[in-house]
Amino acid sequence: MPRIVAGACVALFLSAGAAPAQRFSPVTPAAAEAPLATPAARSATFGRRYARQGDVVEQRITVKMNLHSVARQGERVVEELDMTMDRVQRREVTAAEVVDGQAIAAVARFVESRKTLNGEPGDADPIAGRTYHCRRQGEQLRVTTPAGDTPPLEEFRLVSESMATLGKPNPLGAFLAGRTVRTGETLNLPPEIAKQLLSFDGEMGAVERFTLRLVAVEQGPAGPAARFEGEIEASGARGAQMRLVVAGPVVIDAATCRTLTAELSGPLGMSESRGGVGMRYQVDATGKIVVAIESQYADAR
Repeated sequence: MPRIVAGACVALFLSAGAAPAQRFSPVTPAAAEAPLATPAARSATFGRRYARQGDVVEQRITVKMNLHSVARQGERVVEELDMTMDRVQRREVTAAEVVDGQAIAAVARFVESRKTLNGEPGDADPIAGRTYHCRRQGEQLRVTTPAGDTPPLEEFRLVSESMATLGKPNPLGAFLAGRTVRTGETLNLPPEIAKQLLSFDGEMGAVERFTLRLVAVEQGPAGPAARFEGEIEASGARGAQMRLVVAGPVVIDAATCRTLTAELSGPLGMSESRGGVGMRYQVDATGKIVVAIESQYADAR
């Protein structure tokens, strides 16, 4: 892949990718401990469930990105290309230690972790097929192998990015718990919730707006679930001028405020100046991104 545009674009989406159409092995959610939404009703009342040691979540996280990029020096086109990038990660996370209802340690098994560029599968990430022990210690996340060793730097980076929310409060639960939301109602949520929901960070820009509009209350795996239409706007990434707007369905279990599925897609644009003195060039890119998350839960009794 040409270095100029690849360096400008891929660096913004280190976590991007897409997955085959397959499902996890079945997991059975436990009964909820909090108020339930009312099926076939025009509103949902949200409760909350705190973590317990032994809780398991299986997640499939996929991202697909298409970009058309042009690099220019003045009026001269230096490079132009179309790029597709897909990433899939499937993982199983088991709560190993819980303090005050918050999991601070977990065992993470990465069933699959792979990136594909321009339709050509690359090698699996080094964490694929491996298990790691993770623990939140203040602001630091400690990652070790089952033998207690520190993994190689690239493995540590990938696991740390994947497990960044371990030991941190669930802002979605804090926002929704105790609320009754009617169909058609739109909620304006704090940007921090979007960062947690879709792992938005400095690579994908700063979230400026996150809204959820309740469109239906339906039966979920463990009880009533609220189907929202979500929309997120983000801008800026690593100093680049970037704009991202994604929208789509977000399904949340009413009793626990857990996100069951989310599939958001939309346009993105980026403009960035690169290179040293006398070698400056401008990279402009437009395209589309699709982010999808599916989670299944098995609660400790």
